[in-house]
Amino acid sequence: MKYFLKSFAVILLVALFAISCGGKKEKPKEKQKQEKVDLQKLKKERAKEQAKITEQKYQDITGTWVGKFDKRSAVLKITEQNKTSFKGKIQINYRQQINQKIAGSFNAKNKSFQMKDLLHSRYAGTYAGKFSDDYSSMSGKFTMNVGKKKFQFTFKKKK
Repeated sequence: MKYFLKSFAVILLVALFAISCGGKKEKPKEKQKQEKVDLQKLKKERAKEQAKITEQKYQDITGTWVGKFDKRSAVLKITEQNKTSFKGKIQINYRQQINQKIAGSFNAKNKSFQMKDLLHSRYAGTYAGKFSDDYSSMSGKFTMNVGKKKFQFTFKKKK
């Protein structure tokens, strides 16, 4: 009986050892495969997000924009762009035409922009507004430096 109990105990210990070792080997392999799949998925998602951010960050706004400034016809020409900063000129058709050089910057995340007149005159001021979702139009307010008078403006990009 002692021999039987010792043999049974040895067999039981060997069986438990074999079961516990076998289970540990399979789980890490499955876990590693799942981690690889999750890591690849995460990398793909991150690459898509980065591409979207890059696309928005450097949106091309150069070109001719036509519209209204204080209910007068106006043309804004953006001639230079470096990432999110730009330069150009604006022409507003009052009784005497106003021609002004401008410089500004925009935020691609919230599609807002600001610019200012570069030539000093009594009509100089600052512009602030937003682009449409597809960057085909812009609108906002102009504020004169002297007197702080405000004017509305809207422009559409000419194709």
